[in-house]
Amino acid sequence: MLVSMKVLLVGGGAREHALALALAKNPDTELYAVAHNRNPGIARIAKDYLLEKETNADKIAEWAKSKGVKMAVVGPEAPLEAGVTDKLAAAGIDCASPSKKAAEIETSKQFMRKLMVKYKIPGSVKCEVFDGARDARKYIESLGAVAVKPIGLTGGKGVRVSGDHFKGTDGAMDYVKEILSKGIGGTKVLIEEKLEGEEFTIQAFCDGKEIYPM
Repeated sequence: MLVSMKVLLVGGGAREHALALALAKNPDTELYAVAHNRNPGIARIAKDYLLEKETNADKIAEWAKSKGVKMAVVGPEAPLEAGVTDKLAAAGIDCASPSKKAAEIETSKQFMRKLMVKYKIPGSVKCEVFDGARDARKYIESLGAVAVKPIGLTGGKGVRVSGDHFKGTDGAMDYVKEILSKGIGGTKVLIEEKLEGEEFTIQAFCDGKEIYPM
């Protein structure tokens, strides 16, 4: 008798719906889902669906264990930053998603830039991190055209660039002050030189040794 593989999917967006469809291609997969919203596409596929904040690591791990889940896939960045995969792993559940520490390359722009410099990875730019407006202004004036970025996660909507979103030093500083005063994506701001060209994303799977582009 074949035993179904119980798989947990965390996240309720379009990306997670695509993941759910891919996981469901295996007839032996029994899907369980957790998200703060009810995605109807995922709900149609999942055997059970928990409405819960994706960052509630303790609750997610407890629920997954109660369902007998053996493997988990975490889609969004916020639960990775919250340590959801670490909690699941501690509960004996394998995760096809990075640990909190490994995910820092995505959740912290400061960490990512330091990593590139440390290992001499091509593509580094002039950049500095600031927690005060005065020093940030001096650096912006030294660079001219800049990109202003909250240090942490903002749902892909935090970056603003000279010419596209603001003009001149004063325009850049208005956003710097907004980030610092409101704590957008954390308590610091990353200032980078502006790059010209096409922006693109490459997504891939990594097992810690090999990289497999999607």
